[in-house]
Amino acid sequence: AVFTGPISYENTTTVPVNTVTSVSNDNGKFMFNLFPWNFGSYSQTLTNKETTDFIVMGLGEHNIDNIRMVVGKSASRVGTDSVWVAFSTPFEEGVTPVVIANVVSKVTRYPYMIKILDITNERFAVKLARQEGSYASIASTTQQYVYYIAATPGEAKTGDGKILSVGRN
Repeated sequence: AVFTGPISYENTTTVPVNTVTSVSNDNGKFMFNLFPWNFGSYSQTLTNKETTDFIVMGLGEHNIDNIRMVVGKSASRVGTDSVWVAFSTPFEEGVTPVVIANVVSKVTRYPYMIKILDITNERFAVKLARQEGSYASIASTTQQYVYYIAATPGEAKTGDGKILSVGRN
Protein backbone atom coordinates (compact mmCIF):
# COMPACT_ATOMS: atom_id res chain seq x y z
CA ALA A 1 0.00 0.00 0.00
CA VAL A 2 1.20 3.52 -0.81
CA PHE A 3 0.41 6.58 1.27
CA THR A 4 1.35 10.08 0.14
CA GLY A 5 1.64 13.14 2.31
CA PRO A 6 0.61 16.69 1.54
CA ILE A 7 2.32 18.36 -1.38
CA SER A 8 4.64 21.35 -1.12
CA TYR A 9 2.07 23.78 -2.62
CA GLU A 10 4.52 25.63 -4.88
CA ASN A 11 1.62 26.53 -7.22
CA THR A 12 -0.29 29.13 -5.22
CA THR A 13 -3.17 29.54 -7.67
CA THR A 14 -3.80 25.80 -8.05
CA VAL A 15 -5.29 23.42 -5.49
CA PRO A 16 -3.89 20.05 -6.54
CA VAL A 17 -5.07 16.85 -4.87
CA ASN A 18 -2.43 14.14 -4.50
CA THR A 19 -3.85 10.88 -5.95
CA VAL A 20 -2.15 7.48 -6.22
CA THR A 21 -3.14 6.18 -9.66
CA SER A 22 -1.40 2.80 -9.84
CA VAL A 23 0.62 0.36 -7.73
CA SER A 24 2.55 -2.54 -9.27
CA ASN A 25 3.05 -5.62 -7.14
CA ASP A 26 5.48 -6.99 -9.74
CA ASN A 27 8.19 -4.36 -9.62
CA GLY A 28 7.32 -2.25 -6.56
CA LYS A 29 6.65 0.89 -8.61
CA PHE A 30 3.77 3.26 -8.06
CA MET A 31 2.46 6.34 -9.82
CA PHE A 32 0.67 9.36 -8.45
CA ASN A 33 -0.77 12.46 -10.09
CA LEU A 34 -1.76 15.89 -8.88
CA PHE A 35 -5.30 16.64 -10.02
CA PRO A 36 -6.51 20.23 -9.51
CA TRP A 37 -9.82 21.35 -8.09
CA ASN A 38 -12.21 21.95 -10.98
CA PHE A 39 -14.36 24.79 -9.66
CA GLY A 40 -13.60 28.31 -8.55
CA SER A 41 -10.90 30.67 -9.73
CA TYR A 42 -8.14 28.06 -9.42
CA SER A 43 -5.64 27.52 -12.21
CA GLN A 44 -5.82 24.10 -13.87
CA THR A 45 -2.10 24.12 -14.75
CA LEU A 46 0.90 23.41 -12.56
CA THR A 47 3.74 25.76 -13.46
CA ASN A 48 6.15 24.88 -10.63
CA LYS A 49 7.46 21.52 -9.46
CA GLU A 50 5.75 19.97 -6.44
CA THR A 51 7.18 17.50 -3.95
CA THR A 52 5.54 15.08 -1.54
CA ASP A 53 6.57 12.58 1.09
CA PHE A 54 5.36 9.01 0.87
CA ILE A 55 5.48 5.66 2.64
CA VAL A 56 5.12 2.21 1.09
CA MET A 57 4.20 -0.76 3.29
CA GLY A 58 2.89 -4.25 2.68
CA LEU A 59 -0.58 -5.18 3.88
CA GLY A 60 -0.60 -6.74 7.34
CA GLU A 61 0.78 -5.94 10.78
CA HIS A 62 4.14 -4.27 11.35
CA ASN A 63 6.09 -3.28 14.45
CA ILE A 64 8.80 -0.65 14.53
CA ASP A 65 10.20 -0.54 18.03
CA ASN A 66 7.17 0.28 20.23
CA ILE A 67 4.86 1.42 17.39
CA ARG A 68 2.32 -1.10 16.13
CA MET A 69 0.96 -0.56 12.63
CA VAL A 70 -1.87 -2.24 10.77
CA VAL A 71 -1.94 -1.74 6.99
CA GLY A 72 -5.12 -2.84 5.26
CA LYS A 73 -7.73 -2.45 2.57
CA SER A 74 -11.44 -1.89 3.10
CA ALA A 75 -13.53 -5.05 2.68
CA SER A 76 -15.88 -3.21 0.33
CA ARG A 77 -15.76 -0.19 -1.91
CA VAL A 78 -16.41 3.18 -0.31
CA GLY A 79 -18.47 6.05 -1.69
CA THR A 80 -19.96 9.22 -0.25
CA ASP A 81 -21.74 7.35 2.57
CA SER A 82 -19.69 6.42 5.64
CA VAL A 83 -18.46 2.83 5.82
CA TRP A 84 -17.00 1.13 8.89
CA VAL A 85 -13.58 -0.46 8.48
CA ALA A 86 -12.48 -2.89 11.21
CA PHE A 87 -8.83 -3.56 12.06
CA SER A 88 -7.74 -7.19 11.56
CA THR A 89 -6.65 -7.22 15.21
CA PRO A 90 -7.94 -4.48 17.54
CA PHE A 91 -5.51 -2.14 19.24
CA GLU A 92 -5.26 -2.29 23.03
CA GLU A 93 -8.24 -0.97 24.98
CA GLY A 94 -7.78 2.78 25.50
CA VAL A 95 -5.45 3.20 22.48
CA THR A 96 -6.79 5.34 19.67
CA PRO A 97 -4.54 4.81 16.63
CA VAL A 98 -3.64 7.47 14.11
CA VAL A 99 -5.21 6.55 10.73
CA ILE A 100 -4.06 7.67 7.29
CA ALA A 101 -6.01 6.51 4.24
CA ASN A 102 -6.13 6.91 0.48
CA VAL A 103 -7.59 5.38 -2.65
CA VAL A 104 -5.85 4.10 -5.75
CA SER A 105 -7.92 5.77 -8.44
CA LYS A 106 -7.67 6.41 -12.16
CA VAL A 107 -10.47 8.98 -11.91
CA THR A 108 -8.87 12.23 -13.09
CA ARG A 109 -11.79 14.63 -13.03
CA TYR A 110 -13.18 15.78 -9.70
CA PRO A 111 -10.49 14.23 -7.47
CA TYR A 112 -11.31 12.46 -4.22
CA MET A 113 -10.46 13.45 -0.70
CA ILE A 114 -10.71 10.94 2.15
CA LYS A 115 -12.64 11.71 5.32
CA ILE A 116 -11.85 9.59 8.37
CA LEU A 117 -14.32 9.66 11.26
CA ASP A 118 -14.94 8.07 14.65
CA ILE A 119 -11.63 6.24 15.20
CA THR A 120 -11.66 3.65 17.99
CA ASN A 121 -9.26 0.88 18.97
CA GLU A 122 -11.32 -1.56 16.84
CA ARG A 123 -12.41 0.39 13.75
CA PHE A 124 -12.96 3.70 11.99
CA ALA A 125 -15.48 5.20 9.59
CA VAL A 126 -14.43 6.49 6.19
CA LYS A 127 -16.08 8.14 3.20
CA LEU A 128 -15.04 9.82 -0.02
CA ALA A 129 -15.55 13.51 -0.64
CA ARG A 130 -15.05 15.83 -3.58
CA GLN A 131 -14.92 19.56 -4.10
CA GLU A 132 -18.31 20.99 -3.12
CA GLY A 133 -19.21 22.34 -6.57
CA SER A 134 -18.57 19.03 -8.32
CA TYR A 135 -21.58 17.20 -6.87
CA ALA A 136 -23.95 19.11 -9.16
CA SER A 137 -21.79 18.17 -12.19
CA ILE A 138 -21.52 14.43 -11.68
CA ALA A 139 -24.26 11.85 -11.55
CA SER A 140 -22.54 9.60 -9.03
CA THR A 141 -19.29 8.95 -7.24
CA THR A 142 -17.39 5.90 -8.42
CA GLN A 143 -16.85 3.82 -5.33
CA GLN A 144 -13.23 2.97 -4.51
CA TYR A 145 -11.38 0.61 -2.18
CA VAL A 146 -9.69 2.50 0.65
CA TYR A 147 -6.20 1.57 1.81
CA TYR A 148 -5.21 2.57 5.33
CA ILE A 149 -2.39 2.55 7.82
CA ALA A 150 -3.30 2.70 11.51
CA ALA A 151 -0.54 3.18 14.07
CA THR A 152 -0.21 3.60 17.81
CA PRO A 153 0.86 7.11 18.78
CA GLY A 154 4.47 7.38 19.89
CA GLU A 155 8.05 7.71 18.75
CA ALA A 156 10.45 4.97 17.66
CA LYS A 157 13.77 4.47 15.91
CA THR A 158 13.85 2.51 12.69
CA GLY A 159 16.54 -0.07 11.90
CA ASP A 160 18.62 2.57 10.12
CA GLY A 161 18.38 5.03 13.02
CA LYS A 162 15.69 7.33 11.62
CA ILE A 163 13.03 8.59 14.00
CA LEU A 164 9.41 7.67 13.34
CA SER A 165 6.87 9.91 15.06
CA VAL A 166 3.17 9.06 15.07
CA GLY A 167 0.69 11.49 16.57
CA ARG A 168 -1.94 14.18 16.17
CA ASN A 169 -1.61 17.93 16.45
